[in-house]
Amino acid sequence: MSEVKAEALLAAVREEKLWIGRFTQTGYKAAFQEYEVRFGPAYREAVQSAGAEGLGSLTAALLDGMEADWGRQRPWNRSLARLNTRQMLVQYLSPLLLSLEEQTPGCRALAESLRDGWAARWPKETYQMATWKALQGGFRRTILGFPVPEGFGGGGNRDEM
Repeated sequence: MSEVKAEALLAAVREEKLWIGRFTQTGYKAAFQEYEVRFGPAYREAVQSAGAEGLGSLTAALLDGMEADWGRQRPWNRSLARLNTRQMLVQYLSPLLLSLEEQTPGCRALAESLRDGWAARWPKETYQMATWKALQGGFRRTILGFPVPEGFGGGGNRDEM
C-alpha cells in the first residue's frame, strides 16, 4: 500500500478531536454521516484494490501506522493516544466499515481483521464492534442520572410536559 493511501486511511482515526466530542445522543448521527462521506470512499477503494488476499497486509499497515503515531507522542501521552484511537475504531471506523459492507464486500472482513489484529497486539485492550444504529440506540435519556420518559423534553410546549 502506498504511503499516500495509508495516510488518507489513517486520517480516519488520527483526527479524533473532530469526532470524539460529537459522540453524543444529539450529535452522533450527523457526525457519523459526515465521517462516512469523508472517509467512506477511501476505505471502499482500499478494500476493493486490496481484495480478499490483501486485507491482511492492509490491516497490518493500518495497525503499524497507528502504533507509529503513538510513538511520536510524548511518553506520558501515549496511553491516552492509544485510548483515543481505540475509541475512534469503536465509535466511527468499525461502524463505517460495517455500513459499507453492502456496497463493497470485504469491508466487514477488514473491520474484523482490524479488531482481531488489535487484540493480538494489545490483548488487554480488546474491543467489540457494533453498527452505528446500535451505538446510536444505546444512548440513555437521562437528566442528572434519572431516566427521562419518552416524549418528555422533545421540544414541545412546557404545559404538555
